[in-house]
Parts: sequence; structure tokens; C-alpha cells
Amino acid sequence: MAATWRGENHDRPAFVLGDVNYAACGQYDVPEDYYNPVPMFQYQAAKIERHMAEIEDDYVPVLFPWYGIAVLPSSLGVSVRFHKGLDPEAEGAIITEPSDVGRLELPDMEADGLMPKVLATIDYFRANSDAAVSVTDTQGPLTLALTMTGVETLFIWMYDEPDIVHELLDFCTTALIEWLKVQKAHAGHMIDGDAYPHAIYLPTGCGGVVFSDDDLTAISAEHYREFVRPCNERLLAAFGGGTIHFCGSARHQIENLTSMRGCTGVNNFMMGDYWQAQQMRARLLHRGAVMACEFNALDIAGQCADLREAMADPAGVVANVCIAPTMALVGDKYVTSNRTRDSIVDEYMSQLGGWLAR
Repeated sequence: MAATWRGENHDRPAFVLGDVNYAACGQYDVPEDYYNPVPMFQYQAAKIERHMAEIEDDYVPVLFPWYGIAVLPSSLGVSVRFHKGLDPEAEGAIITEPSDVGRLELPDMEADGLMPKVLATIDYFRANSDAAVSVTDTQGPLTLALTMTGVETLFIWMYDEPDIVHELLDFCTTALIEWLKVQKAHAGHMIDGDAYPHAIYLPTGCGGVVFSDDDLTAISAEHYREFVRPCNERLLAAFGGGTIHFCGSARHQIENLTSMRGCTGVNNFMMGDYWQAQQMRARLLHRGAVMACEFNALDIAGQCADLREAMADPAGVVANVCIAPTMALVGDKYVTSNRTRDSIVDEYMSQLGGWLAR
């Protein structure tokens, strides 16, 4: 992994076959009481043990305290609904008027919303395993703000109330930095290390924060540069750098991403856009890596052929395929599927084994 981040891995890509899921999306075997420390630990630990016994790749075991993408918003008043077999869902905006922003206060991170449950889970994981323990899902300042306002409101305010948007994003950045510091203390992390973008090990020296910025696909490059990028850079600086995740295609944001101060890598669920991954790779080479991620395809052989072609020189690339038996990638869309985990893993290893052993 360290050679990959230095851009020195010309012989083969770093590769992670991600069958150790933490989210429920795409899975059929998540227990009903999953969102509690003990069953969450047992479920993930069993998958880690199976992975280490059956798969030869670059995965580093890590436990993930997963309570959805709205943990921080829940501490500020956003309701979160838990569904059987599904991921938690944020319910409705809590900021509807510009004046609401000025009333926001930093939460008590040991008591408010889902935060204490996350911390209890981190503590339980550390007490019962010697595997690394991640912080919970980290959504960046933009997504946090959108969760509290709704998409239309925040995007309209970028035109009509720009000062309020700056104030809200600044608050979200401050709250996120403080929340990450508390989690890192519970997990025994270095401030500038111990980060795992989608269960991919981030080498020492590459930063201590990884966060998701999925909504960058829906915002203009100009508005992203004005409102979001300064907050992301402040977040990255607080932890000695780190990586950014997004799903889909955002070709208009490549310059923003690859020139962002402190960004040591981009984690992109590409949905087939290998051109985008290569563009980011070329711009980040020798100072960061591109994590080229996909869910398993319906046509696994075709997807593997595309991967091999796109990564003829794999320097600076981590290839990551996430196993989701109930869904599959077709072109640039996801469809339902009913394959087993074992059949998917076996086909990927059959298709990629020789390539990865170069």
C-alpha cells in the first residue's frame, strides 16, 4: 500500500476484494439486531476471519462501527429511522430558515443522538479484538449541511444567502473535526493516521481522515470551489491530510479534487467511468493514490477485462471490488441480483488471480 501511494507499484495494482461489509446495502445476511455493539462485532469479525482464510489480497482487517451516514446530524436533532435489513435513514430537514443556522450549537458528543452508541461500539470492538477499529462513517461538511437543510434549500441559498451557507458549512466543519477527535481518542488513533477509506488501509504519512463528499456530483465546480473546498481543506489540515470519497462520475470536479490541499487520495465508486479514474491518477501520481472502487458487476469477466485494460500501468491505483450479492453493476447502473457471495468471490479470483500475482 505504501508503494502504491508513492506511485511505485508498476508490477500490479494494490487490490482489495471487499467481502467484509459493514453496511447492510446489497447484503442478505445482516442480523436483525445488527445496530448494537455485540451483534455488529460478531458479524464483522466472522467475515474478517473468513476473508483472511480464503482470499489473498491487500486487505488489512478493520472493524467499523456502522450506524448510517447521519450520526452527527442525529446529535443536532435530525431523526434517524432504522429498518430491518437496510441502512439507517435520516428523516427530514431541521433547518428551514436562514435564522435557524445561528441557533446551532456543538453537541455533547458523549450524550447526544447516536454518538454515545458509536463510542460504546468502538470501546467494545477494542476490548474484544486486536484488529484495527475505524471511526464511524464520516460525511464531509457539504453532506452534513445538506442532511440538515435538504438539497434544494442549500443550493438555492448558495445564490440567495451565501453568507448563511458559509456559516453553516463552517459550523459543520468545526463539529466534524471535534467529533473525529473524540472518536479517535476512543479508538486509540494517531491524529494524523489510522484511517481506512472503505476498509482500505491508508499508509502512515498519508493522513488521518477519510470522508465522503458524494454530493460534489450535483454541485458546480465554481460553487464547490467557493463554498465547500475551503472547509474540506480545513478538515484535512486538522488531521494531517487524508482522502475523499464519492460515488459516480464528477469529471467537472477533477481539478478541485486533485489540487485540494491535504488530499492524498480519491476513493471513487466509479460506476464504470475508468477514464475519470485515470485522469485523477495522472494528477495525483507520486503524491497520492486513486482507489478505483466498484460493486460486483453482473458481467464479472467483462468488468475484469475493463479493469486490466484501464490499469495497464497500475501505479498509484488501488483496485477495490465490493461484494454485494443482492445487487450488481450493469453499465453505469445497479440492478438487483441473487448470486451468492461465494460464487462472486470465486469468479473474481479466477479472473484476476494471474493479473494480481504479476
